[in-house]
Amino acid sequence: MFVLFGVMLLMPTSCSHMDESLHSEAFADGEVEFAFNVAESRANIYEDGTGTFTEGDKIGLYIVQSGKPRYMVLTLENGTWMPKLKKRDLGSGSVTFSACFPAVEEYMAEPESGIHKHSIATVQSDGGYEKSDLLWANSTVSINELKGNVVSLNFSHAMHRLQISLTKEDGNVPDDLKVEVRTRTEGYVTLSLGIPKVYESDYEWITPPPMRKKQ
Repeated sequence: MFVLFGVMLLMPTSCSHMDESLHSEAFADGEVEFAFNVAESRANIYEDGTGTFTEGDKIGLYIVQSGKPRYMVLTLENGTWMPKLKKRDLGSGSVTFSACFPAVEEYMAEPESGIHKHSIATVQSDGGYEKSDLLWANSTVSINELKGNVVSLNFSHAMHRLQISLTKEDGNVPDDLKVEVRTRTEGYVTLSLGIPKVYESDYEWITPPPMRKKQ
């Protein structure tokens, strides 16, 4: 079984899929397209940490231009990340894009904070495991030199991924065996830097997803 827990550290990960929605008419219209190198998404998860984004996934995008930050949420709709940005909206100089998944929509009115608050589910079955994961990406580009109007962002994992293996010398491991991990469950990441921090909060018990028995 796997459990996402506690202290956050950015960890490089292999990425096997690239989601690129490139349309020639968008180039002529001056729209910016985003190509996200995908690590692990909410819906499709594999034990090697790879996966793909699916319809309805939301990515938080933190944009800093001339020292002025703003935050927006992109949603994958019909294979395209919406809403679209125009090149003219980004000016002509350097722009830094930082992205996080899953997105947090609550603090869209406070982009100056640049802080992504993140919680770890205490029960990691029924979607709690996927929601506890956190991906982060960052790229600084020159809008004048942007090739094909495409901004590429490479995600990496910001969480520890703990694998728990249980064996019994004599007989089988009981089906009703309960495993818990104790850790802090609140933290944040500075979106512009990807630096994770853990709140000095109370420790809590985390219940991993159900065990997968080896065949």
